[in-house]
Amino acid sequence: YVTEGPFYPERDLPGNSGSWLGAQIVTQYAARLRKEMKVANPKLSPREIDRKVVANILKENEPSKFLQRYKPTKY
Repeated sequence: YVTEGPFYPERDLPGNSGSWLGAQIVTQYAARLRKEMKVANPKLSPREIDRKVVANILKENEPSKFLQRYKPTKY
């Protein structure tokens, strides 16, 4: 599920769906961190906030941190 490939009809999932889901989880986590930092530090520029968000994501060792508050978007 993390490599490009054919459609998986038995699970109704396309190839590379695991990578897509991981990207969605990290994107939502980053958006939440960005919003929290903006409220906590209103004087920081958007660029500085983004730098701190990226640094925080890269140093995170616990995968459950990303999943704790993840809510998939309904389409």
